[in-house]
Amino acid sequence: MRLVREIDSTGLEKKCHLEIIQHEEGEVQAKRQRVAEAAEGSTEEGKPRGKDKL
Repeated sequence: MRLVREIDSTGLEKKCHLEIIQHEEGEVQAKRQRVAEAAEGSTEEGKPRGKDKL
């Protein structure tokens, strides 16, 4: 991963973390799926969900 910053003519950052976002896109999608499954109560290990989990 590499932090990428592009500065426009006004000195403001236009793009930041572009390569990191592209690199981790699949990982983020997998995490969202796990969160959605946990919200539905369909965890793979059968653990309690929500406030029941300690």
